[in-house]
Amino acid sequence: MSSNTKRTILDAAREAKNAVPVAAGKPATGEAEPGAVVTYACGHEAGVRSIQNAFCPGCQAARRRQRANRKRPPPGRLPDGAVFHAVYDAASEVWSGTLAVPATGAVFSGREPGVHRLLERLGGECFAAGVGPKGAATTDGAIE
Repeated sequence: MSSNTKRTILDAAREAKNAVPVAAGKPATGEAEPGAVVTYACGHEAGVRSIQNAFCPGCQAARRRQRANRKRPPPGRLPDGAVFHAVYDAASEVWSGTLAVPATGAVFSGREPGVHRLLERLGGECFAAGVGPKGAATTDGAIE
């Protein structure tokens, strides 16, 4: 084909149909040879059962165990009378808000892309500051 003529989609399809596969002798259907081995991103090798550059099943299980064993802060309750005030700004797509604890005069404020994140963050700041009801678990696990 000369450089002056335009290549059409049909021309490209014909060329692709007549093209010789790059890896001649290997299956072009995406199926692996029997006994083929995959090297995972973690460096482990296994028989072809999964996609390449994934973590091997052993590393996937280890990651699941690590996530399950992660320590989460104990659930707590906000003090009686605590007030959330949240406002959505559509122009910047952000929630901004405050958490006020009238009994102590503490006020926490923040901005987050999601309302749930905002409420979690403000509650976390409240607990980190030690503002909480009597008998509730604090973030260090101690009972007030």
